[in-house]
Amino acid sequence: MKRIILLLLCLSMTVSLLAVFASCGKDEGNKETTSVNIDQNDPDAALYQDLVKVDYSEGGVAKEFNVLNNDSDYALTMMDSDSIATHIDTAIYSRNRFVEEQLGILINVTQQNYNEASTTMRNLSTSGLYQYDICYNESWKQSTLVLEGVYKSVNEYEQYLGLDKPWWYDEVMSDVTIANRRYLVASDMNMMVNESVTGMAFNRDIIRNYGAESPYELVQSGNWTFEKLYSISTETREDGRYGIVGNIVFADAMIAAAGVTLTLKGEDGKIARNPVDDYFTTVYQTMITYFFESNGIGEVNGIRTSYDSENFMSGAFDRNYSSGTEFTSGKSTFAFMAVGNMRKDLPSCELEYGIIPNPKYNTNQSQYISYVTRPASLCGIPTSINGQTQETLERVCNIMEWLSAYSYKLVKPVYYEVILYGRISRQPEAVEMLNIMFGLSNLGIKRIERDGVLALGMTNVLELCASDANMGISGRMRIISDLVDDTIDTTNTYYQGK
Repeated sequence: MKRIILLLLCLSMTVSLLAVFASCGKDEGNKETTSVNIDQNDPDAALYQDLVKVDYSEGGVAKEFNVLNNDSDYALTMMDSDSIATHIDTAIYSRNRFVEEQLGILINVTQQNYNEASTTMRNLSTSGLYQYDICYNESWKQSTLVLEGVYKSVNEYEQYLGLDKPWWYDEVMSDVTIANRRYLVASDMNMMVNESVTGMAFNRDIIRNYGAESPYELVQSGNWTFEKLYSISTETREDGRYGIVGNIVFADAMIAAAGVTLTLKGEDGKIARNPVDDYFTTVYQTMITYFFESNGIGEVNGIRTSYDSENFMSGAFDRNYSSGTEFTSGKSTFAFMAVGNMRKDLPSCELEYGIIPNPKYNTNQSQYISYVTRPASLCGIPTSINGQTQETLERVCNIMEWLSAYSYKLVKPVYYEVILYGRISRQPEAVEMLNIMFGLSNLGIKRIERDGVLALGMTNVLELCASDANMGISGRMRIISDLVDDTIDTTNTYYQGK
C-alpha cells in the first residue's frame, strides 16, 4: 500500500509541475534574456529565479543540443525518453520537453557503451570536429580523456553555471579538482552517481533459520563491522551456497568503508599518495584474511567475486558473472551491490531480503561509509567547442543548468521516492538503511572516491594486487603504491601545466 501511495504522489507531482511550467510560455523569435516565471507558492522558488531564459530557436526552428551518453549494464543513465511507460520515463520526458519548450531547443541523445563513447570523443578531439555539446561517461574513462586534452577546463566556463545550487554535486567536483583546475562536472542531470552508491543485501530467511544476529540491529547499534560480516557469512555458508557474493569493486568498497583513502591533497591542491601507515596495512590485511585468502564455495568464508570461477587470488576476471543473479537465486547470505543493481535485481525476486550499508572496520569508527564506485558518470564539454563562438559556450552551459535544475525538481524526487524507497525497500528498516547509505542520516556518509582518486582514472585495488597468489602483504602494498605514484605524477603534471 505504501508503494502505491508513493507512486501516485510522484505521478501527481510530475503532472502538476508540468501544468505550472506550461504556463510560463516562450517568447518566439528573439534571443533576449527574460526572467523565469516561478510559482511563488513553490517552497523552492528562490532556487530557480537565477535561471536565464533565452529563446535559442532560429526562424522558428529549434536549436539542437547534442549529448553523447554512456549506457550501463547496472545503472540508470537515461538522459531522454520518448515515452511515459514508467514513472522515471515520465519524469525525464517531462524535464526534457519542458526545457526544450522554454529555451527553443531540441535535445538529441546518442547512447554508447563506455568504450565506444571514449573512442568517439577521442576521435572527434583528434579531428577537431564539434559534434556533441556535452559527453557523459564513466569517471575512469573521462579522467583518462582529460589527460589526452579532450575536455575543456571548467575554470573557463564555471561563471556560466550556478555551481552553488543543490543540483550540482560539489563533493564529486571537489574530487576532480587538482591544482585548482577541473575538467569535469556532475549534477542531477544524470542519476548515475546515485546509482553507483554501494551497500549490501542480505537473505532474511537464511539469517532467521540460522538464528544469526540481525544485520538491521547490528547497523542500528553501531556494531555492523568487518568481523560481524565475516562471522555471519561463515556461520551461514554451506555446500552449494556462499556466505558473500560481490562484484569487481568489493575490495575497494571495503577499504573505503574502513575510512582508508589511497590519496590526499596538499595545500597546493595537488594530489599525493596517502602514506601506507599501520592502519592502512592492518585494514588491508584483515580484508584479505577475512574475505579473500581462502574463498570459494567450499571454503570457510565462502565468498564469490567476479575474479575467476572461485578464487580472487588468480586475478582472472569473469565478465559474465553477476552477484545479483547469484543472490536472488538463493545462493548466498549477503550480496555486495551498487544501488543500481539493487534497483534492477531485487524487486522482482521472491526472496525476503533486507538492505544494509557496507560494514565499518570496527566499532571505534563513528559512521558507516558508502563507497561510490568508479563508473559514476561525469560530464565534460569537448575542447572542440573552442572553434565555436563564445555564445555557443554560454548556450551549452545555460542548457546544462536548466537540465540540472529541473532534474532536481522533477527527476530526483521520483528516483528517490519511487525507484528507491518505493521499489526496493520492502521494510521500514530498509528505508532507514538507504538513508544511511546516501548520507541522509547522521549514522552514515556517502563517500565519493575522494581526494583525487576519481581524477586519476585508476583501476580497482583488486586489479592492482591480484596478479600473484603467492605475494605477501608487503608485495601487494608495493604494487599499489608504485601504480598510484605513477598515475599521480602524470595527473599532477597535466593539471598544473594548464
